[in-house]
Amino acid sequence: MQKKVQWIICLFVFCFCFQSLATLGAVDGGGGKSVVCRNENGEITSAEVLDLYEGRVQYGYSTYPDKQPALVQAREVIRRIVKGRGERYVEYVDSYVLNIDSNMVLLPDGTGLKEINDSYHVIVPKYCKVEQLANFTPQNQVLVDGEIWRYLDNTNKAALLAHEALYKVFRDFGATNSIRARKAVAIGFARGESEDISEGIPQNSYECHTEPNENGSPF
Repeated sequence: MQKKVQWIICLFVFCFCFQSLATLGAVDGGGGKSVVCRNENGEITSAEVLDLYEGRVQYGYSTYPDKQPALVQAREVIRRIVKGRGERYVEYVDSYVLNIDSNMVLLPDGTGLKEINDSYHVIVPKYCKVEQLANFTPQNQVLVDGEIWRYLDNTNKAALLAHEALYKVFRDFGATNSIRARKAVAIGFARGESEDISEGIPQNSYECHTEPNENGSPF
């Protein structure tokens, strides 16, 4: 029996709880990590985005390998994550996915990325390491380790795009680590039927909205 994933938006960015995050100060850059296994010669034998590894091992989710292009998968998952929040929210986060995809720079072999200590991960497979996969620069580039990227399937590439988009939104409102972004991505790629966030909410309930700010953000 497949797991039924219920979106609890309050766990993520879309509960409008950014005011408390903003006081913490945002981390510079930000990026994504991968779980990489190498042989004795240092050659990669397997690679997986940390979000999906944690989702499977730490939280018990199962991802669904998909042969669709990474960008298509990432946009579909983002829509699933923000389901029930209104089309303008979907469009806002989706624009980040498109921006990241168009500004991604694959680094040549022999070039790695400086470690960013913002993941606070607690698990890693034995004899493997968590390695920096991507780094979002102040120049709006997303630098990606090209060697690791080649070992990712389309679903893992999509997970990186979704991660970078969500984490960028989180950082815009003061997030200092990627824990929530990784959990959101893990759920977004999990098997199972999702429920609209509005399911079970009384019809006479109130919902608060804000007007877009000067940067076009609906938050």
